[in-house]
Amino acid sequence: MFDIFDERSGNLVDSFPTFEEAASALVSFNEPSFTIFQVTAEGRRIPSFQVRHNPHAGSGRVTVHERPVGATVEWYTPPSLFERLGLRFDLDPASPNPPVPWVPADRFYWEDGEKLPWSGRVWLNPPYGPAGVPFIERMIDHNHGLLLLPSRTETRIFQRAAQAASAVVFLRDRLHFVRPNGLASRSSFASALLMFGADTEMTIRLGLADLGWTIEQRWNSWGLGTELAS
Repeated sequence: MFDIFDERSGNLVDSFPTFEEAASALVSFNEPSFTIFQVTAEGRRIPSFQVRHNPHAGSGRVTVHERPVGATVEWYTPPSLFERLGLRFDLDPASPNPPVPWVPADRFYWEDGEKLPWSGRVWLNPPYGPAGVPFIERMIDHNHGLLLLPSRTETRIFQRAAQAASAVVFLRDRLHFVRPNGLASRSSFASALLMFGADTEMTIRLGLADLGWTIEQRWNSWGLGTELAS
């Protein structure tokens, strides 16, 4: 278990079963400083990660003062989602090393994936937090593939990605992400799939998968976007 404390008030903000969930939740918090504590079986709290408000970086921005020890922000897309989609991808640029065996991609990058060449249909489950932003920006520029994000619609990067996507699917059910040790954990937040590009097979497969509420982007003769819900 991992607890998040607001250092200003000394109050417990929230608790999460995994470090990854606690770390990703920090993105949406506005308190000036936090510490994530790992709770041991004996009930002791061990500081694992600390962030402080940076007044020179804009409202809500934080800077890292201590790196997490023995922790990772990796959690893997469950195989059931790929089974529902029935799609194959040319590239997974944000893969762990070794790659997750059930991700249906022909090529994988596990280092500098946001910088290396992209081609074809891309599957992207980016790193959580600020490290994922360059990957998301690259997907927007590449404009061909599927992007899995927490559906934190209030964040700037989600707004930018959703406006650029050809379709956004707000998943009906929370995903059970798979941990590096093989155990599955139900996500503490909802997720969304964003489709980029005019890919007929992706459009059909997303419709058949019936994963949740879908908003499609359409363009009229004036170049204005219209959102159609299904």
